[in-house]
Amino acid sequence: MFRSWPSPLPTPSTWVVVGAAGGAVIAVVAVIKDFSGLWFGPIMRCRAYPRLQDGRPVEPVFAPTFPFGNMARLMRVPPVEQFKTLMQASAKTLGYAVTFILSRPRVNVIDNDEAVKVVLGAKVTVARSDRTIGKQMPVWDRLFGKGLFMVGPTDWKRQHRICMRGFGPKMLDRFASVVADTVASEFKALEGAAAGDRHPLQRSHSGRTLERQATSLGICGNSDGQLAVWDPAVFLKTMAARVISKVAFGQGIDVDDESAITEAFSVWEQASSDPRYLLPHYIDLPFSGPRAVRKAIKGLHMLAEKFIARERETIAAGDEHQNLLSVLVHARDDDGGKLDEDELVHNVYSFLGAGVSTTSDALATILFLLARHPEIQSKLHQELATGPLEWEFVKDLPYLSAVIAESLRLWPPVAGSIARQLTDDIVLPGGLRVGKGINVGVNSATLQRRPGVWGADADKFRPERFIEG
Repeated sequence: MFRSWPSPLPTPSTWVVVGAAGGAVIAVVAVIKDFSGLWFGPIMRCRAYPRLQDGRPVEPVFAPTFPFGNMARLMRVPPVEQFKTLMQASAKTLGYAVTFILSRPRVNVIDNDEAVKVVLGAKVTVARSDRTIGKQMPVWDRLFGKGLFMVGPTDWKRQHRICMRGFGPKMLDRFASVVADTVASEFKALEGAAAGDRHPLQRSHSGRTLERQATSLGICGNSDGQLAVWDPAVFLKTMAARVISKVAFGQGIDVDDESAITEAFSVWEQASSDPRYLLPHYIDLPFSGPRAVRKAIKGLHMLAEKFIARERETIAAGDEHQNLLSVLVHARDDDGGKLDEDELVHNVYSFLGAGVSTTSDALATILFLLARHPEIQSKLHQELATGPLEWEFVKDLPYLSAVIAESLRLWPPVAGSIARQLTDDIVLPGGLRVGKGINVGVNSATLQRRPGVWGADADKFRPERFIEG
């Protein structure tokens, strides 16, 4: 018997359409490939492009393609393989590797210690380069583009003088108590949720559901509701956001405002990892995604402005709340200079933006590594059991410090320094010539895995290396 077809056979005209569509796709791919060469070729031939001692341009890690360059391809490579790829590339080019974000080349220091000192030193960071991260990351620019971590050298020096006057050991100790109290509250909520209790926030805000409470704690269940699964990454991200919100705005922040900050910041953070938002003015398009991001940023700014107004009223009343915002509002330099309103708003979110993902990602990595190495977990537990789990005790524990340092060495939450755009031609150690307008930075994730520095077991999680010296 002949097998019957589930649907009519394609007609000749259908095959023509399919063939035409396939041909069009092939043609588009070919055009993009050719266009990439036409687009990036002149960039790599220009005078400013990084060149070796003999004048040859540095070959980039993977050929860049239009429109995103080669970073998207590099990021698709598994991390350990990515580190090896960068290391191999740098071995041929004086310890440097060149990548492209969109059409912008970046020189990454991979294996050149002298270059690390130069690129991160004041002679480059303050005197011969500028921060252009706002142009590269429009989403960051909208939220905290006028903050300390984003502005150029002149504004940075002024803001740095003002901000640093407000931070000292006593103030940091006050922040430590806020962190400890909030972390204890979050873990208590997690234990309560596991036992079927409601989160304290839930009891005070009837509009929230148990499902949303569980989600914020990283708890999810299967379809029949018999199995609960805990995702530490979600829990730690929520906890970090709440901790830093309280450090930033004070422990008196109410539930609605805290939730609004956490949710809006989550929208902003997702956009920050979306490559479409690297495209100029994508954030201004009338699509639902960009509209939601703009709304989230506007909401965050309005909340900060409300908190600033409240803080000024507190100052007028002669009372001071010890939080990040109060420190920034009070801060003055030797000439009485202070941050203006926009700078206050943007600096608060600079610290929030710099702290949430880095903290939660670092904690999640540490937990993962400890789960993979029970012998290290046991040794750490023994050290922690020798005293109270309080800041004054744990901050000086050698093995705990070694575990944290080793985790950050292998898996830093930020892969490298924010690139700086050169404002002058320079020659980097080893003889690499880099022209004005090129971005330079340090790739610490690869730098910290060099066998020549850390030994043959450089890829291994071994905290003892920080105790052995």
